[in-house]
Amino acid sequence: MSSRPLPLAGLVLATFRNPRGTLRFLMDRSVPVTALWQALVLLAVLIVLFEQTLQHLAGGTMPPVTDDAAADPVAAMIWSLQSTVLGNPLMVASFQVLFCALGVLALYRVGRMFGGTGTLQQSLTAMNWFLVIYLAMLLVSSILVMVVPVVGLMAVLAIVVVNGWLATVFTCELHGFREPFLVLLGIVATTVLILLALGMLVSIVLSGTIGDTNVL
Repeated sequence: MSSRPLPLAGLVLATFRNPRGTLRFLMDRSVPVTALWQALVLLAVLIVLFEQTLQHLAGGTMPPVTDDAAADPVAAMIWSLQSTVLGNPLMVASFQVLFCALGVLALYRVGRMFGGTGTLQQSLTAMNWFLVIYLAMLLVSSILVMVVPVVGLMAVLAIVVVNGWLATVFTCELHGFREPFLVLLGIVATTVLILLALGMLVSIVLSGTIGDTNVL
């Protein structure tokens, strides 16, 4: 790609035509790490807003608790999780920011551990641009759901596939890896570990919240 600046829409479209070249173009920019961290937080919050908007447009709502569910400890805990965490946009945004930050550190540290050459600044750039593309796909999906509601599930599946493809290609370009399948396996394994860690954190938060409620 040429070194001249491109509009945001042009970079987004270029990513689907030449993802590695577009990411390399962006990583070659001298963006301060502090600014990249700030952008990561902003993008994570915007993604939560768009995800919840898309869920609302698709008709997703949290069912009310019933007497039978209240009598079942497992069902009660699941409902408490939904109402305490998933029903709180601020808490969802906080966990999204934490997930993205851990993702950046994993992208950098795990990649270097396996012989990768990417820097922290480049890892932040790759993650931020991945989130920009994801945000753009959420925007398009929201519009499609409003116009043609039946395409909602297809749009979600398409986003999952594109995310996996871009994450693999970006990681290969960032660290100089040449085995995309192994990279994809590493991404899946690392993501699962991060989600398990966050799940434990959510359980701790939920336990504390339930304990406070019982005291009251």
